Amino acid sequence: FDVVLADRPAPANPNLRVYSHSLGQSPIAWYAHPRWAAQAARDFPASLADVPLLLPTAHAALRPRLDRWLADLGLRPRIAGEFEDSALLATFGSEGLGVFPAATTVGDALTGRYGVENVGSADGVVEQFYAIG
Repeated sequence: FDVVLADRPAPANPNLRVYSHSLGQSPIAWYAHPRWAAQAARDFPASLADVPLLLPTAHAALRPRLDRWLADLGLRPRIAGEFEDSALLATFGSEGLGVFPAATTVGDALTGRYGVENVGSADGVVEQFYAIG
């Protein structure tokens, strides 16, 4: 591989000769199929306790940030699925299986390609992007 895109820098390891370069970060928003959009947008973010959520797995750097954000709001979400792959997460969300988080930098692509709607921001939660080479 010439470069790997990741959500965290490469771990420190003297046996690996790799470099991590920060590409930036993006705020996170919640997206939903029209089936869930109105319910999720009403009284957001409290409404997230009343709709099925699709989340990244605990292996993703974003997941602890989302869990902390939900806990800080006192929300106990109903998790309908957990995904390793953000494209698969968006695909299931676009089929109406739950509300899901994604970087706002891909928001236009999500709404255009998948027909989902932005229902609110996860204020203070960001996803970071790194190139590892």
